[in-house]
Amino acid sequence: MQDTTLNQLVIHKLTQAQYEGITTPDPHALYLTPDETACAYITQTFTDAYTGSWYRIWSDGWCEQGGKIDTAATSATLTLLQAYKDMNYSGSVDNQTSAYTYTYNLSFRPSTTTTATLLTGTADASTCIWTAQGYIR
Repeated sequence: MQDTTLNQLVIHKLTQAQYEGITTPDPHALYLTPDETACAYITQTFTDAYTGSWYRIWSDGWCEQGGKIDTAATSATLTLLQAYKDMNYSGSVDNQTSAYTYTYNLSFRPSTTTTATLLTGTADASTCIWTAQGYIR
């Protein structure tokens, strides 16, 4: 007798909720469900063209954010757009003031889960571009 199992195989693409609703699976069927943990995807974005602030939140809780800040001292306190879950986040800062012909020693230092300190390297007024990344949940 010839095995016709493969000829009778039916493939069903289901959502997780549909799959969980199956009470008696068909033995000649293959059930495919999306693996939502396989690849992170963007769930929320924000952009403010006026201030230059932005953020991007991913399905796994990763958050990238950034913006512009005007400073008039050697350091500035930055309030993050999204709070991080802990102090394990990082960032960078770049001086965008074109009046300066030399590079300052810039640094981004996490202070709390909602603030960071930007060291500008100058007491002169300057505009800095910053970015930060880490997990918010």
